[in-house]
Amino acid sequence: MKSLSLQANRSALWALFALVASTTPAFAVNVLTATPSSVTLTCSTTTGPGASANVVVKPVTALTGSSTIVVTVGSIGSGLVVTAPASTTLNSTNSTTGLTYTVRVANGCSGASTGAPTFRFSAGGTPDVTVTANVTVTRSEEHTSE
Repeated sequence: MKSLSLQANRSALWALFALVASTTPAFAVNVLTATPSSVTLTCSTTTGPGASANVVVKPVTALTGSSTIVVTVGSIGSGLVVTAPASTTLNSTNSTTGLTYTVRVANGCSGASTGAPTFRFSAGGTPDVTVTANVTVTRSEEHTSE
C-alpha cells in the first residue's frame, strides 16, 4: 500500500514537472527597446565631459488601455550618469514616443575610463534591455614651464 502511494506521488510530481517545463519559455523575451542600443561619449580630464546622448525607451508592443510599465535603470558605474525623465512609467499615451533618458560621463571624468561599459533598463523591476556606452577618456598631462 505504501509503495503504491509513493509511486502515485512520484507520477504526480513528474506530471507537474512536465507541465511546468512545457509552459516555461526557454529564454527571456524583452518587453522594452532602447534606441540607440549604443551611445558614444567622450570626456577630457582638461575640459570635462563631451556631449551627452539620449536613449529612448519604448515597449516592444504599444500599450493599450490601462496597461503600464514602470521603467528603471539598473546599476550604473564606470563614471556614467543616466538621468531619467520626469515620469518613468510607460502607458498607452506615451508608449509610441517612449521615455527619453540622458546619458553622460560624470563631471571631471570621475570614475570613467576608455571602454564599453553597459547598463540595463528594467521593466517592472525585471532587467530587460541593455545599452552599451562607448566611452573615450582623454587624459591630458600637465606641462610646467621653468
